[in-house]
Amino acid sequence: GCGAHLKSLRRTACGHLTLDNAVTLDELERLVEKEKIPLLSLSSALGHLRGVTWQSGWLSRVRSGQQEILNQIGKPLAGERLVRILDPRGELVALSEWSEDIPGGLWRLARVFHS
Repeated sequence: GCGAHLKSLRRTACGHLTLDNAVTLDELERLVEKEKIPLLSLSSALGHLRGVTWQSGWLSRVRSGQQEILNQIGKPLAGERLVRILDPRGELVALSEWSEDIPGGLWRLARVFHS
């Protein structure tokens, strides 16, 4: 074979996040000084996952860890393993993960977020 080397490496995207959303280190330093750090919400950082919006009655059951309510999500879409469970304002309440532990599969709570 022939020798080669890497002169530079630049990440241009990570999932759905691209350089369009990025700030330089210099910009970040200026923003820190102004106490205006640009942070993504957890829901938007996970925006590549399908979101399921539920009303507060069901959300209280999710927040208390009741798994049976998750069957309302239905079967996963092709290649889907995680979905976001959102409140009516679009805020992230939980992540649910598809599991094939039983025949036919089921959704399980992966994480519950308290606001």
